[in-house]
Amino acid sequence: MKVIGAPREEVRPMPQGACQSELHRALERLAASQSRTHEDLYIIPIPNCDRNGNFHPKQCHPALDGQRGKCWCVDRKTGVKLPGGLEPKEELDCHQLADSFHE
Repeated sequence: MKVIGAPREEVRPMPQGACQSELHRALERLAASQSRTHEDLYIIPIPNCDRNGNFHPKQCHPALDGQRGKCWCVDRKTGVKLPGGLEPKEELDCHQLADSFHE
């Protein structure tokens, strides 16, 4: 007598936002890198994504040598840098800038 298991459910990939796709590519590049250094984190940007796969409005370089990383504001859907310079993390309100950019 054959035992038949439960029917396999079709696993559908979750739709990825632009940030999630970019994050996946960045992680693949880091994994393929022969020698990883702190500088690799600047050469290969690692995006900060929200749970929907979109970009967080504030993107930051990682801290290096005890110095806080500089941050910048981006469009949530595309990741394109919004007008403005690099600022210390706590001095930048990207939510307000991103909302005004879309109005």
